[in-house]
Amino acid sequence: MPIISMSARRYAEHSRRVWLASLVTEALTREAIGRLVLASITNVFGDVSKLAPLAAATQTERARLGYSENDPLFRSGELRNSLELAMRDGGFVVATNDERMVWLEYGYAPHNLPPRPAIWIGIQEITPVVQRIMYLTVQALARGDVQPLVRFLAAAETAAASQVRY
Repeated sequence: MPIISMSARRYAEHSRRVWLASLVTEALTREAIGRLVLASITNVFGDVSKLAPLAAATQTERARLGYSENDPLFRSGELRNSLELAMRDGGFVVATNDERMVWLEYGYAPHNLPPRPAIWIGIQEITPVVQRIMYLTVQALARGDVQPLVRFLAAAETAAASQVRY
């Protein structure tokens, strides 16, 4: 059985590269994933292909008020723009102080509002991208090379920015 050997100098260099890669990847991936999740959620707002269409009476009322007729969860952009990304405890949180978000995500029977789960849909859509980021992060740590990860993150964020509606 062959023995794998590595000189102390080569081992020290490899360890230094892995350590630097771990520092870069932790901050880089956490913030990038947070931005991508937020973009994915906000892209759901107003997308009738992803959310249940509005009732006819609602569409008529929206048109009367000068809004587009059938853009679920989107009038002025106020609710969508209330979503914020915060970095906390080694992770991130997408949050809003607008209580209407809970009503719209889960539905609100007293006002006959059906669920329009923009947060859930946004997270489901971005999950394959996050999985790829995690895979590339592990590769970066194992190899001490963050370039493939950096390239993928840049491409993913560019793609997310190009999908922003309104």
